[in-house]
Amino acid sequence: GAIGVGIALALMHAVPAGNHWALGLGALGITLGLGLAAGFLLHLLTQRHCAEEELVVFVVGILLLAGGVAEHLRVSSLFVCLITGVFLANVRGAKDRIWFILSRLEHPIYVFLLILAGAIWHITTAWALAFAALYLSLRFGGKVLGGYLAARVLQADLEAPGRLGLGLMAQGGMAVALVVHFHKVHPTSHAGLVMTAVLVAVIVNDLVAPSLMRNVLVQTGEVES
Repeated sequence: GAIGVGIALALMHAVPAGNHWALGLGALGITLGLGLAAGFLLHLLTQRHCAEEELVVFVVGILLLAGGVAEHLRVSSLFVCLITGVFLANVRGAKDRIWFILSRLEHPIYVFLLILAGAIWHITTAWALAFAALYLSLRFGGKVLGGYLAARVLQADLEAPGRLGLGLMAQGGMAVALVVHFHKVHPTSHAGLVMTAVLVAVIVNDLVAPSLMRNVLVQTGEVES
C-alpha cells in the first residue's frame, strides 16, 4: 500500500507539467534517494555506542527530518520512511536495537494516529456510509474466499481450516496511516469517502476480529472452546 501511494504521488508530478513523465520519474528517484540517504545517515549515527535515550532521539529525529523534506518536495513521506526501514533492515548495525525501540513506541504512535484520524474525519453525506458498507462487504468476502482457496491449495501440506479467512479480518495501523496521508495530499470529497470507508472498516474489523480469530483457533484445536 505505501509503495503504491508513494509511486502514485511521485508520478502525479507529471500531471501539472503536461504529462511530462520525466518529472514523475525524477520525483520517484528523489523519493528513493531521500529514503536511502536517511537510512544511511541513521546507520552512520548508530555505528557509535550510544545510550537508548540517544538512539531514540536519532531514530525519531532522522525520520521526522526525512518526512519533513518529503512533504516539502511533495513526495510520499510514508514511502520515504519505508525505504529508510528497508535499508536499515539489510545492513549491519543497530537494527535490532532500533527494532526494539520502535516496538516500544508503536502503541503510543498508533494511539496518536487514531486521534489524528478522528480529528480530520468528517462524514459529509450518507453515501459515504454506503460506500463504507460496500468496501467492508467486499473486503470480508475477499478474505473469506481467499482463505478458503488457500486452505484448499495447502491442505496436502498444511492442516489449515476452511474458515482461515475469518482469522485475517483485523486491520493494522498502516491502513489508517495510508488514508490519513491520502487525505492530506488529496483533500477532496473523494478523499472523505475513502477515509470514511477505511475508518469504518477498521472500527468494525477490530471489534469482530478477536472473536473470529478465536473461532478459527477453536476449529483447529489450538485453544479450547
